[in-house]
Amino acid sequence: MFVALVWTSAVFFSFLNLHNSVAQSQMCNEPFQAVITLVINVTFPTSASYLDPDYFYYRKVLRFTEEEIDRDREAAMQFFRDTYGLDFTNIEPNEQGQRTLGNATFEPVMTPFNFTFVSNSWLVNGRAKTRCFPVGNGGFRVRFTGTMILHGEYGGLLALPDDRLFYEHHYVYEACKQQGIIIHIETTAPFRTLEAEPSSLIVYNFRAYNRNLGEGTAWGVGRGTAVNSTTLRFEGRLVYTFL
Repeated sequence: MFVALVWTSAVFFSFLNLHNSVAQSQMCNEPFQAVITLVINVTFPTSASYLDPDYFYYRKVLRFTEEEIDRDREAAMQFFRDTYGLDFTNIEPNEQGQRTLGNATFEPVMTPFNFTFVSNSWLVNGRAKTRCFPVGNGGFRVRFTGTMILHGEYGGLLALPDDRLFYEHHYVYEACKQQGIIIHIETTAPFRTLEAEPSSLIVYNFRAYNRNLGEGTAWGVGRGTAVNSTTLRFEGRLVYTFL
């Protein structure tokens, strides 16, 4: 009986030690150069405008030259043409910089609030202290006012009223002493708001690019809730992974 008990205990502790060794942290097989979490947790007036007709974001935040702004606008239009079959190149802009093609409007935009990139090493050292970096966002979007069949790379997709497409740049303030970090993002499919009372939900799916990290993706979800008739609460979480 004693021998059996000792043998059972030895087997149990051997299994426990094996389990613990397997459960210990180790170098990942995932081929990610970087994993970044973006947090949105803001309250802002529903009347806030996203339009940026004077290209403030490009000039003052990204510090692009006029030539660089022209090149990026052309690159955005090429992206919308090749990916979604929306060709705005021969359409004259109005005073707000908007170009309209059927039910689709191409326009320069700047998000009226900052996002936040967060860094936390709790899993590594048990410290719950989080570092936060404010992130600006702006570029170009296409906004739909009615249904429209898309072509191009995503031929056959149906865009609905209030769907949106994006070609934008994140600017990470304070990440470097000399200058911020720019991350370019593009929508891989139309953004669509799903009504789920009392909130509305958005699923995010971006291609991402950074000069140092290369190509990546950003997936996440956002939730908007009306605080009152003039104020909106928006919360979101996205995870960026770069290969």
